[in-house]
Amino acid sequence: MHISKRYTLPLVIILVAMQTVCCNRDGGADVNDERVPISIKPACVTTKATHAISGTTLPDDYVIWASAYVNQTEGILEPGDYFKSRKFVKADGNTYWEPEGSLYWPLGASLDFLTIAVHPDAIDFEDNIAWNIQNCSKGAALVVDDDLCHDTEILYSSVSGLTVTSGSIPMAFKHSQAWLCFELTCNVNQHVVLDSIVIEDAYSGGKLEIGGSVDPVTGELRCEWNIKKFHSKDICVPLPGSEEERTLSTTPKVFDILLPCQDRGNISFFVHMSTGPAAPYRYIEQFATHKWLDGSKYTYQVNCNLSQISIGEVSVTDWGGNVIHDMDL
Repeated sequence: MHISKRYTLPLVIILVAMQTVCCNRDGGADVNDERVPISIKPACVTTKATHAISGTTLPDDYVIWASAYVNQTEGILEPGDYFKSRKFVKADGNTYWEPEGSLYWPLGASLDFLTIAVHPDAIDFEDNIAWNIQNCSKGAALVVDDDLCHDTEILYSSVSGLTVTSGSIPMAFKHSQAWLCFELTCNVNQHVVLDSIVIEDAYSGGKLEIGGSVDPVTGELRCEWNIKKFHSKDICVPLPGSEEERTLSTTPKVFDILLPCQDRGNISFFVHMSTGPAAPYRYIEQFATHKWLDGSKYTYQVNCNLSQISIGEVSVTDWGGNVIHDMDL
């Protein structure tokens, strides 16, 4: 396998409007000062990711969890956590996300932020998140249960040194999971039906450690999956319930799944004949051990006929389709 330079594609850029205001530690403001609230506005998104995000905007029902740390002060605030584990939700009738409970920008302070975006039904966030005890913006560990919804993305973003005179500040969300896509075709139409795609001996949950590593160029936090205390199992790729939607043809059909980073990749395909007396047959493709990395999209071209299934090309890109590296089977 040849590996060239790897890129991380931002999914969402958020703009934070900042103005001068005098605030105390808990986010309140002096009575005589104009109070400028903190808000998060998704301003630029790129590509479709999964079934859950089928367009080019962050879904309205996603929530953003954020923590902020005070770096420096002019005597108003001492360095430390400015706020921790606050929930931001989509504001009614607006394009931005606002916190549950008021938060205001402080005067003369430089803030670091760490944010995580996730669907509220996918993870019990408040019970499973642990922020860095010394600096909440420098790391967090999120326990993702083994029954993780594979249609749900877990996004994260960090930024350092925000001050009240900086204007609009961009923060780029990154993907914490690997995206596996299977593009299936058949050399004949209406005869072969896909029953299941099974990823064998894989991890569907784990501890997502944000801040486990730092990008040496940008200084931005990266994520790592700690799966030492979790068990691997066979995981089925979500498929439509309708047999018609799973019937293969010369036109490619794509089925996909999100997973934490993996070190193994044995995949089984199960199909049956929709017509004729032939019994269901099974095909297992053994891949050489390699990592499925966060932020990478792996697309497998799977070719079927009436007697066998074969794996064609495998492309490895970021989630926008930009080539990361080629992979040889």
